[in-house]
Amino acid sequence: MLRLSVDLAKVRLTGRIPLILTTRSFTTTTALLATPRQKEGKSKQILRRKVVEKEKVKKSTSLTHYPFKDAVQNLSLEKLAPSIDYVEPLTKDSLATSTITVYPADIEDKLRTFQAFKKFQHHEMFRNPVSLTTSNTVKIYDEFVKNLVNESKTNRKYIDGIKGSGKSTLVNQALALALQEFKNEVVILHLHSADIIGNGSSDYFKNNKLGLYQQPMATKRWLRKILAVNKDIFQKLKLTEDVKFYQDKQEYNLKAGEHTLYDYLSQNREINKVQPTMAFQFFVNQLKQHSKTIPVILSVDDFNAMADFSITQYRAPDFKPIHVSEFELGDFLLKAASGELSFNKGGVLLAKSCDFAPARKTTHVAVYPNEEYDPYMKYPDLDMSVSQRLVANGGIKPIKVAPLSKDEVRALLSFWRDQQVLITRQDFHKKEFNDDQADVVGQEFDPELQFEKLVQSSYVVSQGNPYGILKQNLISY
Repeated sequence: MLRLSVDLAKVRLTGRIPLILTTRSFTTTTALLATPRQKEGKSKQILRRKVVEKEKVKKSTSLTHYPFKDAVQNLSLEKLAPSIDYVEPLTKDSLATSTITVYPADIEDKLRTFQAFKKFQHHEMFRNPVSLTTSNTVKIYDEFVKNLVNESKTNRKYIDGIKGSGKSTLVNQALALALQEFKNEVVILHLHSADIIGNGSSDYFKNNKLGLYQQPMATKRWLRKILAVNKDIFQKLKLTEDVKFYQDKQEYNLKAGEHTLYDYLSQNREINKVQPTMAFQFFVNQLKQHSKTIPVILSVDDFNAMADFSITQYRAPDFKPIHVSEFELGDFLLKAASGELSFNKGGVLLAKSCDFAPARKTTHVAVYPNEEYDPYMKYPDLDMSVSQRLVANGGIKPIKVAPLSKDEVRALLSFWRDQQVLITRQDFHKKEFNDDQADVVGQEFDPELQFEKLVQSSYVVSQGNPYGILKQNLISY
């Protein structure tokens, strides 16, 4: 074998390329083991398991989606209240204090049309809105309602008082008494809140001929309420001037002495269109003409919301804020409140709202011109141009709402108890340990004595404020 291998080694390979086998070794460095760098702006995609979260169940009573304060006004709880047929209606012949009254049915409908019953007054506790006749009712009747036979610039009143004292309720009582005093022969122009003029919620455009901005949507809604409430009296008032207007490309001509003010307001739709019109001015002029025989009442709630915030939320084409006096409705209210526009018979009744900035003194300075104030105050604390305008023609007389007396508080709580909305129960006393005297078996509960305790505590804690009395006591719906 050894010999054969030697011979094979000597063999010479001719014509062929010898086969050479080689091997290479591969090495791995730390640079190769490093994670590739991500491009900027992109995040690493990680495959994760998708978890489907269950929708959170919103806690609700299934009756309404409103919170409690709004829910009690939308659930029609007044339908479940006991009947109040035994309650006498409000009349000018029986204005005895400490008496619970309801509004006559026709007058209640008119007040509802004007949205005179405000939110959070808790009228839903009873079948119909009720009111308590107090010394304030007698005062507003003697100082305002009886003077409606005089010129309106001499019969301007401003109802002032703290929050919850009953200012809006006093306005409603004055309107109800005025309708009874003149046997519905009176025109009522009631605006439930003057804040709608300058809060930026209405469309507007400039009437160059009039020189004022007009708000067709706000004006239309107010005139619609005025027409519904004063329908009967408007049908009796004949036009004193001929008027022409267009509706649906058709010309309407209403003749003086033939057509009525109701015909004009019910047929004229020019105020609905976004175009300059003199419709509201014609309506006001007609009221001035008829005020010689028919009293005209202008009542404005939340008046300080307009006067104290005289710079409105609206902007001119140059983006400057617009003053409230540059609007047709604002100018009308200021003219009537200042006496520049006066009805031969009638009055202007204004009411304050404590829901707006109390530090603003524009209305306060105008109503109380003899009180001292800081002469260096500027807007927004004071708009002297509005104050000087309101103080003209004898000024506006304030009527401060007096708090309820103890007898009036007792009458109010007694009515609540009769209507089953006031809970009268025994006081809770924690029993002390090993005290036999604290556990008196068979002790009788005196509901009348407990009711007198509620009257005393309500009167002391609230100081005669109706809103404070409502918060003090436990009310059941």
